[in-house]
Amino acid sequence: MQLQPTRRSRSSLTWLRLTRNKLEFVPAELGQLQSLTELNVRRNQIENAFELDRLPGLQRIFMSNNAVRTFADVESLFHVRYLMELSLDGNPLASGDPVAYRRGLLDRIRSLRHLDLKRVTDGERRTAVAENKRIEENRAAEQREAAAAEEKRIEGEKRTKAIEVAERSWLEEQEAKAASVQLAEARRTDAL
Repeated sequence: MQLQPTRRSRSSLTWLRLTRNKLEFVPAELGQLQSLTELNVRRNQIENAFELDRLPGLQRIFMSNNAVRTFADVESLFHVRYLMELSLDGNPLASGDPVAYRRGLLDRIRSLRHLDLKRVTDGERRTAVAENKRIEENRAAEQREAAAAEEKRIEGEKRTKAIEVAERSWLEEQEAKAASVQLAEARRTDAL
C-alpha cells in the first residue's frame, strides 16, 4: 500500500482509517500528514509503530488486534505529545499480563485519558506511576546486589589466587633451602 497525499490533503487530513488492510507496519508516509489527529489501523498485522511521534497533532491511535509484542515495538507512542486515547487491546503485548500492560502504558504515556476504550482515572494513573517506580527501584536494588555479589566473588578469587601464589613461592623457597642444606651436607660429607 502506498500513500501519496496531495499537498492540500497533507495539510488538512485529520483522521485516517486503514483497518483490515493486512498492513505489517505503519506506513512511513504518514509522517507527511501533519494535521492528522486520529489514526485507526485496527485489525491488521502490524508488529511495530515507529515514527508516530513525528505527527505533532496526533491525539487518538487505534491499533487493536495487530501483532505488537513489546513496549519497544511501540516506543514512538511514548513520545506522542498530545496522545489522549490509545487502543492496543487484542495484541500479544496486552494479553500477557493485563495489569502490567496497563500500568506500563499509563506510566509511559501520562497524557492518556482512555486506554483500550476505558477511561483512565487520576487515581489509576498515580497508582501505575507509583507501582512502576517501586518496581524500578526493586530492579535497581537487585542489580546493585548482583553487582556487589559479583565484586565480592571477584575479590574472593583474587584473594585465593594471591594465597596460592604466596604458598607456591613459600614452597619453592623451602625446597630451595632444603636443597641448599642437602648440598651443604653433601659437601661436608665429601670433605670428611
